[in-house]
Amino acid sequence: MKLTIGTKGSFEFLPPFDTASDSTVFEIISINDIVEMESNNLLPYKLVYEKAGLSRSVMYEHIQNGTKIVTLKSVNGYAYIPDSHISGTASSVSGILYNRRTLLFKFCALPSDEDLSSFIEDVRSLATSKLGVVPVGEDIPTSSDVLITDDIHTSFELERTALRSTRSNYRTRVLELETIVAEKEEHISKLECLLCSSSTVV
Repeated sequence: MKLTIGTKGSFEFLPPFDTASDSTVFEIISINDIVEMESNNLLPYKLVYEKAGLSRSVMYEHIQNGTKIVTLKSVNGYAYIPDSHISGTASSVSGILYNRRTLLFKFCALPSDEDLSSFIEDVRSLATSKLGVVPVGEDIPTSSDVLITDDIHTSFELERTALRSTRSNYRTRVLELETIVAEKEEHISKLECLLCSSSTVV
């Protein structure tokens, strides 16, 4: 198959390079001559053949055949594959692209014994209700422990309590308004039913 730089899609790879997933979307970044790679100290044998368990004689045979090394890039990194081991045409990227997502929330320092399991469960429930997926949540400390005085700790706790109270009041008000709206919509629906019933009376 004719390979050109910039081609993007999924490819079929022949053994022993078929460890690269043929369902992954790749983009061809470069196509290089093996001898040129050696002259530029890119070490094609170690980069391509040794990793695949192939001998130098295979590389020398590829040099004789004019085989090129294709560099492909995906979300998982780079793959270096001889063009002789890429079979078929690149599948068109006409499907729906999927990738794994990670949301990162950076918190200020919290007490090391703070239990975040309830918070993680709330986030999981929110993700399920909004996105229809059940994510995996982890509490991962991102710094070493820092010792603070009791006074500073008390000050921090007062600030956190004030913020929780503010957000709680806001959330409560939102729920109250949602309930009122639901009740109004139900009342309107009943009135519409009454109007429809009266209009049919002769």
